[in-house]
Amino acid sequence: MIEDTTNPSFAVGQRGTGHGVWEYQGRHRYFVKSIAFINFTTLPPPPPGFTAGTQTITQTIEFNDDPDQWTTNDAKVQFADTTGTVYRQACVTATAQRFE
Repeated sequence: MIEDTTNPSFAVGQRGTGHGVWEYQGRHRYFVKSIAFINFTTLPPPPPGFTAGTQTITQTIEFNDDPDQWTTNDAKVQFADTTGTVYRQACVTATAQRFE
């Protein structure tokens, strides 16, 4: 998989494209993991500021009755510096809609 973000918390060019994998879990569910490089450090302001390193997102995506929509209620986001030390993490939810 390949993903990108328009999150305004990142400076222009700060976060690279995320690359990852989907693994089928059965019954319309997939385990997904992606990693993106944080290319350079920014400090607050504006908050929150990010350190050069990586952003890793792990989640379980579930397609309900519509193959063009999915949800996740257990996404975990971790930010690590260039030594691999995690300095920030969060849990998030997400939804998606296919577009043409």
